Amino acid sequence: MLVRRIGIDFGTSTTVFAYKDYDKKGNASNDAPKLLELGGRVMFPTIVFEPENGDARVYGFDAEEESRITEGTLYTNFKMDLVSEEKKKKACELIGGYLHYLRNIYKEECSRIGSPDEEEVWLSYPAAWSEEVQMDMRQLAEKAGFCNVHVQDEPTAAINSVLFQCKEQIREYRLFEAGETKNVLMIDMGAGTTDLVVCRFALGEKKPVERLFSWPPMESGDYFGGREIDDILTEYCICYCENHNYFNRNFRKLKSRISRNIKKWKEGEFSRALQTKRKAPVPEIIESNVPDADERKDFRIVDRESFERELQDLLGTFLKIIEDCARELKNREDGFDLFAETDLVVLTGGNSAWYFIDEYLFGLRKGSSGFAKLKEQPGRLLRMGQPQQTVAYGLTLNEKMLLTVSETLKLQGVLEKKKQKETTIVYQKLKDLEPVVQLVNEAAAAIGDETLRIEDSPIANAVYLAGRGAGIAGAVGTAGAVTSAVAMSGTLLGGAALAGTFALAAPAAILGIGGTVLAGKVKKKQLKGEKERLLAEVRKHKQQIQKKREEESEAAEERKKLLDALYAGLEQTETELVNDLNAKK
Repeated sequence: MLVRRIGIDFGTSTTVFAYKDYDKKGNASNDAPKLLELGGRVMFPTIVFEPENGDARVYGFDAEEESRITEGTLYTNFKMDLVSEEKKKKACELIGGYLHYLRNIYKEECSRIGSPDEEEVWLSYPAAWSEEVQMDMRQLAEKAGFCNVHVQDEPTAAINSVLFQCKEQIREYRLFEAGETKNVLMIDMGAGTTDLVVCRFALGEKKPVERLFSWPPMESGDYFGGREIDDILTEYCICYCENHNYFNRNFRKLKSRISRNIKKWKEGEFSRALQTKRKAPVPEIIESNVPDADERKDFRIVDRESFERELQDLLGTFLKIIEDCARELKNREDGFDLFAETDLVVLTGGNSAWYFIDEYLFGLRKGSSGFAKLKEQPGRLLRMGQPQQTVAYGLTLNEKMLLTVSETLKLQGVLEKKKQKETTIVYQKLKDLEPVVQLVNEAAAAIGDETLRIEDSPIANAVYLAGRGAGIAGAVGTAGAVTSAVAMSGTLLGGAALAGTFALAAPAAILGIGGTVLAGKVKKKQLKGEKERLLAEVRKHKQQIQKKREEESEAAEERKKLLDALYAGLEQTETELVNDLNAKK
């Protein structure tokens, strides 16, 4: 029996249709969900075109093509009209027709991939939508021909997608520990809105995501989406064309077409150029209407400075949304501090790729304080490789799949803790061998042969073994901890410089190479090897001390006492090391 779970992220500007197949017990492969495509394209434009001549409406890619060659009305950004009493009727018509268009493409795809025995469909919706609007979406999908329809808010779907897609990053940075609850801020930046959702996440729980707070409310009027940026850029370009109207065109009448062109330019050449601090090329719509635009050099929105100057108020809105959310949370009964207590920030949505987003979150821009834990550990910021597909992916994951992912991470967290505990124990035992090195070096000094000193020491191997997996003097294995280890070793060895092993060990710890990985390879042999090495040194020095004692039988009483004490110490150490090594065998 084949059960297919379909996820439709119906977006303001683009829609993504994903699906994943399960057996009757809810099991599936760990492969990523598959995407519905048309001619190799998977990001369906959420647009509808109504020809002037009375022909039927066309949708998505067809609407995009038809609007270029036929007179008519191009409908865009109608998703958000569903929450408007005045525009709701028209929005329902457009959304219903669009979902029917997707259903037809999917039915054609089934002839290639096969039809399931059962089907369930999950639709996304913005976190701020009321239950009434959610029900409207369900009913529209059912009328379009989909069956067994459910809805899920976009942030929850995105968190589920993060668990599935970012397992490696979660493990690498140890973002979740078994039994611990983490505060997660989800920032969903779509074409129509930017939604903030604060969640609590407990790894391994059957229902791991607890949604605490959503912002902004629908009535706030604070919008920061791709649509607002598109509108500002489109208006600038229309004004520019009107000021250089060589072809006597009515650019206001062409606004929808120009907006689509500017959107493509923004998402392609423009945003990539700003990301790498390059100068962006002039949009195609400008080149075709102002042939000498490049030579004139008066098209101003080409770099970060000019872009931010034109969008100054809008960029301020993004910061305002975050600060208002933080203030509202602070005023709640539990006084939650968003900037200090957020453990993880997840970015999703097509508008999340802008260069300035990270700068705000890390407190690198004027007026932004940033998130404390992100600044300490940048790996706590999670961004999907394909942010516009994140929600659709998350919608296709069933409870069993998510529980398996959580349990896997939970088990790995337990294993990591076990490895870390083992590493810490071995580290401590290595560190405990430092007095043996001190004893050997004191014997070398008594003999008067500095060449017999041990220059590398167990604490250097302890640093190497610990890496970032175990604490050194209560600290994590970082450059500062390595410095502490050097100082500690220097004291134990009477100021002698560490060489040999430490020369390799220090860079490993400083660069943050995983201590548990290193420990897994070396810890079984490390302690035994150190003890055998030191045992050989103890025996050699014991012989040297005995020889010295015989040569200086008539020496001063104090000197004789020192040699006797050293010999007794070496003899006792030899016995302990031999017994310990034999016990291990």
